[in-house]
Amino acid sequence: MTTTSCGAYAKKEACEMAAHPHHARRASPATKLLTALHWALVAVGIFGLTGAAALLMASTPSAWLL
Repeated sequence: MTTTSCGAYAKKEACEMAAHPHHARRASPATKLLTALHWALVAVGIFGLTGAAALLMASTPSAWLL
């Protein structure tokens, strides 16, 4: 009885699947575009919220003590 890296009692199919994983499919251009749009909106949101908070603090004298 030969042992493999999967163990002596592992099923042959499970061992072969673990030894030869499937290659990941490449993302389509539409998926890449949606991902880029998603991160662009995230960046705009972060900078927008930061800018709004800075504008609020700058325009409110009582907040200058913070």
